[in-house]
Amino acid sequence: MNKRGIKFRDALNIAINNVQKKLEDLHNKFRFEDSDFQRVSPAFQWAQSMTHVYIEIKFAHRHDSPGCLEIKNQSIEIYKNMFYFKGYCVIGDIPIKFELNLELFQDVNKEESVWDFSSVGRFHVTLKKQMSNMYWDRLLRDSNEHPSNMKVWFEMRSKFEDQLQSYMDEDDEAEFQKQTEEIERKAKEKKKRKKQEKKAAAAAAKAKEKEKEANNVAEDKGTEEL
Repeated sequence: MNKRGIKFRDALNIAINNVQKKLEDLHNKFRFEDSDFQRVSPAFQWAQSMTHVYIEIKFAHRHDSPGCLEIKNQSIEIYKNMFYFKGYCVIGDIPIKFELNLELFQDVNKEESVWDFSSVGRFHVTLKKQMSNMYWDRLLRDSNEHPSNMKVWFEMRSKFEDQLQSYMDEDDEAEFQKQTEEIERKAKEKKKRKKQEKKAAAAAAKAKEKEKEANNVAEDKGTEEL
């Protein structure tokens, strides 16, 4: 132990381990060509509040399978309603490139979105909705797209259950009001149409009566001339 009370051997071991880790990372980075990596779409789950969308990506192809604990050269891109994630890892001697490309239901604000790589084996991103106080019917724009490795993040969703339920109740009430107004509108149009039809029928009957009277007058005149 030196004068400062620091064990030199422990400090040396820590320094050696750090150097070895950096060398291993450098080795893994350059020992594979990009074509060597297996491309995998990672498992992910999502939830929403009225202002944000929350996505958790697991570095594995399924939620129930083990994955990479650490990811390298990770990056994300966000543009309007497009979200793209990329990251690399090596499991054993198998190089893996995780890619997730999502076309979102609506636009998001990149400047007010945040993400975090600190969780082991997972990545969290919080996307700010471009239009706040808007409930998304689904995560993806295409209603027919249902990735097998996507699921609802129920734990996160439960935090905003009251907020979302309040919106849905208001939305249901608004929808009921809209349907009621539509029924009333159709009833008024039907009543107006019947009135117009009745008026048209009366006008046609009156015209027919006039035509009959005109024919009778013409017949009487003809008889007098004879």
